[in-house]
Amino acid sequence: MKYSGNYNLVDFVSKSMYLATKADGDLLFGCQTSCGGRWNDDVGWWALAALSGADLFGESAVISSSSGSSRSWLYVANLTLFEMLQDYDTVCGGGVYWSRDRTNNATNLKYEKSAITNAQVIWLATRLYEYTGDTSYLDLATSFWSWFVSTSTSSSYMIFDGVYAFSDTDCEWSYYYGIMAAYGAVLASTTSNTSYLDAGLNYYSYWKSNFIDASGNFYEPGCSSSSTPCKDPTGYNFPVYETLAILHAALPEGTHADTRAEIQSLMATQGAALVTRLQCDETTWLCVRTLNPPPAQYTFSNGTNPRDQLEMLSFVNAMAAINGAQDAASTPTAPTATTTSSKAAPHRADMAALEVLVVVAAVVALVGF
Repeated sequence: MKYSGNYNLVDFVSKSMYLATKADGDLLFGCQTSCGGRWNDDVGWWALAALSGADLFGESAVISSSSGSSRSWLYVANLTLFEMLQDYDTVCGGGVYWSRDRTNNATNLKYEKSAITNAQVIWLATRLYEYTGDTSYLDLATSFWSWFVSTSTSSSYMIFDGVYAFSDTDCEWSYYYGIMAAYGAVLASTTSNTSYLDAGLNYYSYWKSNFIDASGNFYEPGCSSSSTPCKDPTGYNFPVYETLAILHAALPEGTHADTRAEIQSLMATQGAALVTRLQCDETTWLCVRTLNPPPAQYTFSNGTNPRDQLEMLSFVNAMAAINGAQDAASTPTAPTATTTSSKAAPHRADMAALEVLVVVAAVVALVGF
């Protein structure tokens, strides 16, 4: 919709976010602590989608659909970031836990601070700073960046999939590399501190060397050593496409023209094969493979794979951005709701608590944990 100006899916998009947040704009439906079966990275993706809604509909636009009305898109993103930070502590020097359940004794649920969750905090905080100009968000983003680089990253810029209270996890996936590469460039532009860009390009170089096969296909090397069946493509690349587009836009044209051109070339090569690999119907652009035998964790019960369509949608949006597509001239109007609720400004009353976390994270980063 952002680039095409075709707003036929406005009600679908708004209704989906309304059903996920209801009237209170809360993706967790009021469950603040020890929420079994809830993960911070999952609500993080929804929060980033809410920011896309704010980009599309406007900063003060309310999530409205024929099913009802919630808070503003920006409110949902802001509240979700604050809720993710409720799972912050100073174990491992800082960071947010992957699972929201501190009572479950499974190691990964009780102790893991996943790379993707903490990369999302950097992404969300930076975007919210761009929206509000509130430096508390920028302080949060840079503090988490420092912790991530010092704690979740090896000297070669390999990212550990997560850190535990007692060790690092040595498996790795592609999706957090794109975030760290892109937001290194964004933070460098925002703060005029080139060290963020240097680190971001190191993440990009590591990803390029380890997550692209000899044919130019983006892939997950972790699948080859995993006992869990992997599909190819796996579905982890949807944020890689988006963040490569963000990196491409954020890199200075004069000094980094070669890297910008390389990103465009890598994406073009990926796209040429992706249609075939996802078995897309080039008439309808339906990209949903039937995987046989169907690994249950990746498919519907009939073996079809819904993640493929998400991956292709993310890819074409990224390619549109990389190749210079402009935002549509008109701004869509969200549907009129049949019910209403109070519409508060973004969740700012809790900023004092957030600022305490910023101070703690900054101190941890400075002392070198």
